[in-house]
Amino acid sequence: MKNSHYVPKFILKKFSNKLCLYNVKTGEFREKLKPEKAYCEKGFYDDDTEINLNLKLETSFAQLLNNKVLKAKDKIELNRTELRLIKKFLLISIIRSIGSESVMQKEKKFYDDLIFSLKKQGFITSKADEEKIRPFIEEDIPNETPYEYWMRTINVILMVLRKKYLNILRKLILLLGGHR
Repeated sequence: MKNSHYVPKFILKKFSNKLCLYNVKTGEFREKLKPEKAYCEKGFYDDDTEINLNLKLETSFAQLLNNKVLKAKDKIELNRTELRLIKKFLLISIIRSIGSESVMQKEKKFYDDLIFSLKKQGFITSKADEEKIRPFIEEDIPNETPYEYWMRTINVILMVLRKKYLNILRKLILLLGGHR
């Protein structure tokens, strides 16, 4: 089981080689912490997700950040692929934080409850009506735990590489932006 960072090491290293952390919940203060030991937890992600985060997102984003964004003087010009990479990194950064799996479950339940209520009141009478309400339609997996749903969501975003799936990503960004 790997030591999973919910704040990427390459971001932490931009601040310092030694960090000070204060936990607002516990009041614990830790000094001179190496970035490798900060904002991480053993087994926070499953091994496949950890590999996908590193290979499919963080490495590319770190290169873009270091070679283009941080070197820019007055203006940054990005092509669509670079802009998409930044958006994907920011979206994953929101979703991958501690506690986000419970927030995602509340958002999922919110839409299920809304659709149920609108059906009961007669406002939704067809599947087409339901699809207008739902920000994105996804497979409902019986007995899926909140952690499994959270991992599946992260991995779906990491796998979004082809243009035809970008609408799903846009709807998810709108959902998260509109309800957080």
